[in-house]
This record gives sequence, C-alpha cells and structure tokens, in this order.
Amino acid sequence: MSTPIINAQMDAINGSMAILKSDLTTLRPLIKSLKETALNAYATESLSNQAIASFTDGANNVPVKSLSVGIEPVQIGTGDPSPTNVRPIIGWNKAQILQSQLAEISAANGRIIFPWKDGNTNYNPEMNLCSVSDEELEGGTSVHGAFFEWDKTIPFGVPFDEPEAICYFDGTEGAGTFNIGIGMAYGTGWSTSKHIQFTLNVAPSNGDQLVINCGTNAANDPTNGRTWNLYAKGSTTSKDTGTTSNGTSGTNLGSTDSTSVGKANGKINAPQRAVYGYNRWSESLLRQYLNATSASGWYAAQNPWDRPNTTAVAREGFLYGYGADVYKYFKPIKVVTVACNADNNAEDVTYDRVFLSSLEQMYCVPQFSGKEGSYWEYYKRLLGRTTPAAQGSTYPRLIKYALNAPTSAQNCWRRSANSNSAATAWFVGTSGLVYTNYASYAYRCAPSVFISAEDIKITDITWQDTVGTVYGGTLNVLTGVLVVDKGVKSFDGSETWTKNTYTDGKSYFAYKLGAFGFVVNDVGISSHYVRATITSTTTGIGFNVYNSPSNNDARVAVRPDLSQITTAAEMETWCGTQYTNGTPFTVVYELATPTTVQLTPTEVKTLLGVNNIWADTGDITEITIRCDTALYLQKLVG
Repeated sequence: MSTPIINAQMDAINGSMAILKSDLTTLRPLIKSLKETALNAYATESLSNQAIASFTDGANNVPVKSLSVGIEPVQIGTGDPSPTNVRPIIGWNKAQILQSQLAEISAANGRIIFPWKDGNTNYNPEMNLCSVSDEELEGGTSVHGAFFEWDKTIPFGVPFDEPEAICYFDGTEGAGTFNIGIGMAYGTGWSTSKHIQFTLNVAPSNGDQLVINCGTNAANDPTNGRTWNLYAKGSTTSKDTGTTSNGTSGTNLGSTDSTSVGKANGKINAPQRAVYGYNRWSESLLRQYLNATSASGWYAAQNPWDRPNTTAVAREGFLYGYGADVYKYFKPIKVVTVACNADNNAEDVTYDRVFLSSLEQMYCVPQFSGKEGSYWEYYKRLLGRTTPAAQGSTYPRLIKYALNAPTSAQNCWRRSANSNSAATAWFVGTSGLVYTNYASYAYRCAPSVFISAEDIKITDITWQDTVGTVYGGTLNVLTGVLVVDKGVKSFDGSETWTKNTYTDGKSYFAYKLGAFGFVVNDVGISSHYVRATITSTTTGIGFNVYNSPSNNDARVAVRPDLSQITTAAEMETWCGTQYTNGTPFTVVYELATPTTVQLTPTEVKTLLGVNNIWADTGDITEITIRCDTALYLQKLVG
C-alpha cells in the first residue's frame, strides 16, 4: 500500500479518536449520573390487610417506605359472651412490630406459630409475645430477645414430679429385714410412734430405691400393709416387692427428719416428697420432659430418690416434637427458681430452652420478690391491673384452654414452688384461681421459650403515657400518627342507669355515653352480652350502642335477664358486683369521629432476604417496601 494512502487512513483514525475523546468528555458526567441513579433506585411493592406481610429483599437495613398497622381489641375466651360466660376485652398500650426470617414462622392474631407434633398427631400451637428483655446464656453471655408462651396448654397432663422413693441404698446392706423411723408426724397417717418395717428378699445394689405406694395421701399409714417395690435408680422394673408393717425388727436405716416433713435426712427422704413428689423445678419431671430432645430414653433421676412417671416417660420428649431445625431458635437461658423453705430457699439456676412462667412473670404477687424474673407485660395487660394479682384469688383472664380442646379450661402448672411445702407447686386452675397443689398431679402446662432478636426483631411503639389504652384504630409507624376509632366504657357501679319500661320482656336499661352523634350505630362488642337490636318492640337478652334522636344523646342499652334485674338500682348494683369480682361489664364502641394522636415517628428497616413482618395489635393494614431494583426486575422477568 502506498504511503499517501496509509497517511490518509491514519489521519482519518486520529480524527475519529479526537471526536470520540470529545464525546466521552461530554458523556462521562451523564454516565456517572445514570450509574448513581441506578444504584440508588428502588422499585416498590405494596401489601395491605394481611396478618403477616411476607416478601424478599435483596438489601439489608433498607427502610420500608410506609407501614401502617391495625389495632383491634382482644376478647378473651370463646363462645357468645353472657353473664355466665364472661369474655373480658383487652386493649393495647403499645404496638410491637415483629420481623423474622424464619420461613416456618407465621402470624395469627398477634401470635407466632411453630408446627409441633406429639407422636403422630400434628399441631400448630400459637405463642403469645410476653416480654422483651436481655437474658443470660450459660457462660455469662447476654442475649437480647423476647419471651413467648403457648396460648393454649399442651394436649395432655404431665405431673410436676412423681412421688419419690422413701430411701435409697449404698449396696452394703444385703438382704433382710429393715425399719425406718418416723421423726415427725405428717397428715394423719405418719405417726412418730411407729416404724416402717419391710423385708428384702434380694440384696439391694448401690443406688437402689425403695418406693412405698402411699396412694398420694398422707392420711394413709405407711406402716400398715402398704405395697413397696425395690428399683434400680430411675428404673421402672421392680427387683423385689412386698408389704410394710409396723415394727423395729432388723436393721434400722434411720428416720425421717424430726424438724421438717419436707426435708431429707441422710438416705431417708422427706415424707412430703415420698407421698406427693417434689416441687423443685430444677429436679422436676416436668422440666426434664419439656427440655427433652429425644423420642425416648430422656428421663434420668435428678436426685437419689427421684422417680419416673411411667406414662410421661413413655412420651416423646417435648422438643423432639419440634425438631432440631426449630428448637435451635429457643435459647437455653438462665432460669432462676427459688426452692422451698425445707431447702433453705435456695435460688436454683438452670439453663433451659423450655420453661414455665413463674408467679412473678405472670404478674402475681410472688413469695420471693425479684428472684424469679421480672413481670411480663403480656400478663399485666391481660389482667388489666396496675398492681400484681393476689395469691389465692381468682382471675378468669388467666384461664388456659387445651390445645386439643380449645373450649376446655385446664389446670395449668407454673414453675414456682410453694415455699411452705416441698410437695406443692403453683398453678392456675380452671376457674382462674391462683393456688398450689401436689406435684404428683398430672396437670397441663403452657410452655415458654426465649427467642433471640437475631431471629425475631422487635420494634416497640408505645402510647400509654400519651393516650392510655387503645381498643381500636390504626398506627402509621413511620409518621407516628395514631388514629383511634374505638372507645371503651368499663362500668364500676357508680354510673346512673335509667329503665325504659315497656311490656314484660321488652324493658331495657340505658346509660348515656355522650352527645348525639358520638358513636356509630349498632357497632360494638361487650364482655357480658352479645349485640342485639333493643327497642320497645323487641325481646331477648343483649346490648347495643346507638344514637338516640328522642333523647339527643348516644347510649348503651342493655336488656338483661329481667327476672334477675328488674330496676335501675339493681342494674347499678350488678355492675358494681361485676367490677368487684374483677369482671367489669365492658363495652367497646366505634367512634363516629376518630381522634388523632401524634407519636414519635419510628423507622423500620428490612432484613436481608426473607422478611416476615407482623404486629401484635392486629393486621398490617398497609406496607410499601423499597426493594433492590435488580432483584425486583429479576422477579418480574422470572
């Protein structure tokens, strides 16, 4: 190729490069701007009216663009409310926004659900969020998270503990006749004038236990023909058996303690524990069952006299029913439980994945204040009290129902020991009575767990000091705007009722709530009555909320059983009695004009990957998520 041609081509190339360089200089700022815009751009997705909002985000710590949650009253119990089936109504003094990346977790009525099974039966037990706190793991590490407790009880009963052996052997005794003295009278059956005599046909081995069937009754005389069995420690297979008698023949093994029927004495156990079982949480059968991760073989004797309950130990361990993929989220936290007086009120420390709430945690007056954990907000709100509930009193709101029979009230164990006995632990009865009973009783329980904030993130928005308890409305979390659209009236007996008298069966009682137009007609719930149309032309028990043009006011109308309440004074007395009994007649109504309260705006950020967001107060009414653009486009194109 000739030189002129080559020079011409090089001139053309140089010219093109000059133009390109000029163009790049012009385009570079635009390219940079487009790049920055792309990197900071987010597509949005909106969800509404869902119990749980589920989505996937490709970026961590990205604030959601909008988030509003509903606030709905909670009515305790089941069935139509009536004076004989009181259904208390609970409001909210704060909202808790929960976020989780656990795919198997779901929300229902402000609760979480992990599937659980017992044998071949599958369940979906709901758990209430009870309290948020920092707890201690073994080794002293602190973990932030939340307590959750089953809303219902497990589907069967388990003794807190099995009646224990009366004595154990060290293997040097050999076969023969033995006797045990009674150092202190107990019930009507255990007398200090008698000795428990028995004859072993086989030589006991080290650790073997002698178990006397006392019929779980201290009125039964242990020296009078009671059946005994010799077992290896913790075994259910008898090595020898016979009956007791009263006598001092043979070798004396010692006697029961002479100062306390709850205290062991050497190898001889406390009568209370031998008759009714032991109330010490750290050594209880119930604690072992709840923390057992295997299908079988999970029981091990916790002290020299400890015995298995054959029905309970035949069950799969409680945690086995969840599986390791779930129970790994239940942190083994430090649990402190105070032992009874006979054990010098020792503060036992265990590290449990599963445990039961204490008296103090369920907002009841404890026997030892500040020892067994702080009160749980859930119970304070459930009870609707500003002071802890009293021991020995009845609180229907504390009633627990069975997982497999949701209308069946159950006796429900708590982990606190009765300090005055080695054999009784605290429970809540089928009526809501807070009391104690023998450890050998196969009551049900409501397991509790602690889940780390790494697995469930919780954001609190409180309004207690601003507006008090709210029974309905919506909260815009990001702007802090709380709209209250429901009101409440809880009657204490001081209110004035008027009777509207018509023919029999049609009379009713009215109470003035406010000015005409204050409420929405025919909307509301009550603790004692179903809502019904109440006029001079209708009959039937019920209540209603409405605006009365003729009286120029808004009112609550109640038609009770007119054979029981016949005058306005009797209606007022009835309201006072319900209030005194801790079951006040309560009406929640809808406001014609909602009120607005400004709270502190709260930012909520997404988690990387799977997001489940829900609120304990009600549905997610609206949420808009700013998600990663690339991930969003990828999802659009499949």
